[in-house]
Amino acid sequence: SDVGSSDLLQHLYDTSGFLINLVSELLDVSVIESGKMELDREKTDLVELIEKNVRLNRFVADRKEISLDFQTELERAEASVDRDKIQLVLNNLISNAIKYSKAKTKVTVSLLEREDQYLVSVRDEGQGIKPEEMNRLFKAFQRTSAEPTAGEKSTGLGLFIAKGIIENHNGTISAESEYGKGSVFTVT
Repeated sequence: SDVGSSDLLQHLYDTSGFLINLVSELLDVSVIESGKMELDREKTDLVELIEKNVRLNRFVADRKEISLDFQTELERAEASVDRDKIQLVLNNLISNAIKYSKAKTKVTVSLLEREDQYLVSVRDEGQGIKPEEMNRLFKAFQRTSAEPTAGEKSTGLGLFIAKGIIENHNGTISAESEYGKGSVFTVT
């Protein structure tokens, strides 16, 4: 039937997208592990970059009835970064927050300036992470017991790649979580 064909095509499309993403992430992992990540730094307005990523992820958040907001008192936040790679980190953190959150909850992205650093935080009201699983977060192929709330797929590589990118920018990435109440991921 037509419905069967349509479902099959959608499944093939979703699967091929996941496999392309997996290959791309595996290539990123090999670069990180080789210690030869090259950064194409340029002056970038982090306010504009975060706004763009929030806009891109709002469609998925809306489909799950999740409120996605960006909060900052800064008009501009100029930093010399590899724009594409920082965008990859932002997208990973924001999409993860949406992926692991239930409907009718909030995801809040914030940007602060502290001394000579910018702090980007992504806070959710999702499942949270068990204390004994926190040490798995930034390791390749390590997954926690938290499950995506709408059957989304995960490679278990995103946070490992984010950590590699941020550390190559001489920054830090960390997580705090209260199991059952949500998590906050912070990048400096």
